[in-house]
Amino acid sequence: MGDNTSTRCHPQGLRSRRTHSTALRGRSGSTAITGSPVSFTTRAPVPGVLVDDFDSYPANDALAAAYQRNTGGDPITPTLAPPGEGGTACC
Repeated sequence: MGDNTSTRCHPQGLRSRRTHSTALRGRSGSTAITGSPVSFTTRAPVPGVLVDDFDSYPANDALAAAYQRNTGGDPITPTLAPPGEGGTACC
């Protein structure tokens, strides 16, 4: 038969600034297993924060100088989008 593992979690109706509780339930053969209850509190909604609109960079070299890549990360070269494409940076 082998091992069968299925994980599902579809939380719905979570409201901000509320404490919610849950417990894991499972089955091993004909034995039902229930984990200890856990609780968590959702935070208040956070408004969006503008980090950078990239309007102050006249060229790609100025943008690249401002955003050095993570030396342990993937090689990503930030470039400015052509005029008319929203003026955002692209990778």
